[in-house]
Amino acid sequence: MSVERHGVAAPLTCFLVAVLLTGSSSGYAEIRLLAQDVAHFTVLSGAEVLVADMEGNFRLVEIERPLESTAWQPEWNPADQGWERAATLVWLSSSPDGEWVCFARFVAIPEHVLGPDEYPAWPLAVVVCRSDGTDARIVALSQEVGGGPGFDFTTDSRYLYGQPFLRCGVTLDDYLSWWRGLATGGSPGAYTRIDLETGERDGGNVDISDGYLSCPWSDLVAAGGYWDLWGIYDMSTCTPVYGGGDESVPFRVLGWVSEDALLVSDDGSRLYMRFGEDPGEPVVTRSLDRIDIYCRMPSGTYLFTTDGISVQYGNIDWRSGVSTELCRIPELDGTLTEWGKILAVPDGSGIVYDAPLHGGLCHTPAPED
Repeated sequence: MSVERHGVAAPLTCFLVAVLLTGSSSGYAEIRLLAQDVAHFTVLSGAEVLVADMEGNFRLVEIERPLESTAWQPEWNPADQGWERAATLVWLSSSPDGEWVCFARFVAIPEHVLGPDEYPAWPLAVVVCRSDGTDARIVALSQEVGGGPGFDFTTDSRYLYGQPFLRCGVTLDDYLSWWRGLATGGSPGAYTRIDLETGERDGGNVDISDGYLSCPWSDLVAAGGYWDLWGIYDMSTCTPVYGGGDESVPFRVLGWVSEDALLVSDDGSRLYMRFGEDPGEPVVTRSLDRIDIYCRMPSGTYLFTTDGISVQYGNIDWRSGVSTELCRIPELDGTLTEWGKILAVPDGSGIVYDAPLHGGLCHTPAPED
């Protein structure tokens, strides 16, 4: 497989220093504590954030009313499918249109249904509901193994995709039959995607079983174990875009930077890899010495760092390695981390992020233009 490499990009770190020395400034960035005791969170709209603790106690927090919350209760009952109760919450996400919520909780198996030498692990119930908690239903069962679990929505909010999905139905009897190897009619096929309108399962040809990193702005996912790139898939069509076969892919994923581009590393060098111009042959440009993206805002601007501590905000031209309209946000220095969960508010007004140094889940407005 050939990969086109286009010259050496201008070093962004040098450019950033030049900008800072020629008058870049920053205004005060407010760090607003929204909620404490938060294990999982997702942004539903420009005004509301859904948070939860490990026990699955959900709360709605309004960004303009920090440290106040209202209970949020999804309308589902594990007993309807034979489960004894719901236990630890391990996943929470929401759809791009803000209409759907997905969460995954362990569900307990009643002891009286098990034989004397049977000790199956509790599975995860993957639940989807409306953002107000209505229309809740288990759409799949899962396990906490390998690079999972992880579940995300396509950009049209029609499909839920992720891994691992167990090859069985969602009831207690379905799970026990699968676990005992007694499923009738043959074991259902593998799948990685669920149609939320019809319940249809497909995507068995997509190999994301060792984990994946979804692109927040498109339907592309980078698949691979421990972020060694295995392949790129388009989850809107369940088709491979790059790799995914027997051939080794010599890159390590650092993160998505746009709808169709990744930062990857190749023997220590950082590269900008863009897909879509020629399927199967991404454009690869040798990139900068160091840059870590914290978050991309809806406007296309980035929160990023070039030293792992200081936080910059501005535009980045990835082909030239030039950043423009740059400002520094010193109040966030050391607060954001490369692999921490940082979500942009959909209207671009700010970010929501976990900040243990500041007491919990926080919000910071975006710098004014």
